[in-house]
Amino acid sequence: MAERTLAQRGARGGVNAVGGQLAKIVINLVSLAILARLISPEEYGLVAMVMAVMAIADVFRDFGLTSATIQAKTISPQERSNLWWLNTTMGVVVAAAIALLAPVVAAIYSDDRLILITLVMSLNFVISGMSTQYFANLQREIQFGKIAVNNIISNIIGLIAAVIMALNGFGVWSLVFQGLVIAIASLLIFIIQTRWIPRGYDRSVSMRRFLNFGMPLMFSNLLNYFSGLVDVYMIGHVSGPEVLGYFNRSSQAVRTPLNSLRSPLNNVAFSTLSKKQSSNAEIATSIEKGQILLAYPLALIAGGLAAASSSLVVFFLGESWQAAAPFFAWIAITEGLNCLAMTAGWIFLIRGKSKGLMNLTIFSSINRTIFVIIGALVLGPLGAVVGQAVAVMIQWPLSLLWVQRSTGVSTKGLLVNSYRIFAVVLFSSALNYYILQGLAVDLIASILLGVVLQLALAAICAVIPAVRRDYMQILEFAKSLNK
Repeated sequence: MAERTLAQRGARGGVNAVGGQLAKIVINLVSLAILARLISPEEYGLVAMVMAVMAIADVFRDFGLTSATIQAKTISPQERSNLWWLNTTMGVVVAAAIALLAPVVAAIYSDDRLILITLVMSLNFVISGMSTQYFANLQREIQFGKIAVNNIISNIIGLIAAVIMALNGFGVWSLVFQGLVIAIASLLIFIIQTRWIPRGYDRSVSMRRFLNFGMPLMFSNLLNYFSGLVDVYMIGHVSGPEVLGYFNRSSQAVRTPLNSLRSPLNNVAFSTLSKKQSSNAEIATSIEKGQILLAYPLALIAGGLAAASSSLVVFFLGESWQAAAPFFAWIAITEGLNCLAMTAGWIFLIRGKSKGLMNLTIFSSINRTIFVIIGALVLGPLGAVVGQAVAVMIQWPLSLLWVQRSTGVSTKGLLVNSYRIFAVVLFSSALNYYILQGLAVDLIASILLGVVLQLALAAICAVIPAVRRDYMQILEFAKSLNK
């Protein structure tokens, strides 16, 4: 009965997470479509330059303690309060450090406008640090409905603020304050939702178990962050803010819908499986099911975005952004490949092997950095994105073999499943792209046709028995949600 209840909570959490994120996708795409017409590519490029540094906020603000909170079998009220103080303190420290580095950021890109932008955006660190444990505990309790409501309301408030500022000629500051308004609104909503105020810090309560789990995870996130800066730096330093603006808008247009789905579903899987604490064989079986349920739709969406990239860029960003289409397509390809490798991280975290994940991250970061630099030097700005795709292609099977060796959880089934999913997505997306390129239809018709073709071509793959079984498993899960 307990297992069924946990599974039902996880399923409901998944539905709430997806429903909330679908609404958030709409809000973010509306934001992208409106603000791209009010704010120039160069101004977007300025924010992208600062965001390359500001992205570290998520690493230090979290300090690996969100996952440590979720993965822990038990957590006391005082431990929860101590965790809040740790995250908040780190947020303040990092905000101060980034503020001091503002002149350095401006010097790197040879643009003094970045100093004040960096100073204002550094305030996000403090707010994010204060919000971390509210989010972590809602996730721990599989309360994804509340998280979804928070995301929707705070993003609507941020969009309204940004549009009002952009219409009044604030330009780049519309984007700067959009993020800050979202962070403040989210914190206030979390407090209202949970009705929880942390106690003072109690030094007599040891936090070692949380720090021992969180610090290697933080180091892994730092490695991902720094290796992820390479493409931004190469494009921004070599080609300037305009080309970086094309890359930045393409990245947001692709990753906003995909990450808005993948991230909460990953969180649901991690939260549910962490509570279960199963044997290796049970974990392997559960994750294989999760891989089928998540990787097929996410990878097919990514492939469809790549196939219809030219039309989608014009539709969402406008005619002046057509040069962004190649970036859009290759970012979508990279994200599709990432969907095939995401299960390795689940296993490491569920088994409490944050050090094993750190070792894998060291390899993947070096691998990605090498291919991004080589790609940029050989092919120019677009080569940086192509290099990312090549790096993920190599990392995907190796990560599954690595996690099996580190944890003892068999990943043979995951590896076989991932190659099958890859074949289906490659067939559907490549043929979709070829057909769309040969047709002379208007913009809306091209996008709608791309959706139909992606679904139809994927359906054709059901003639393969193994693929048909995968589809039946997805359909059975969808039916179970109505019971």
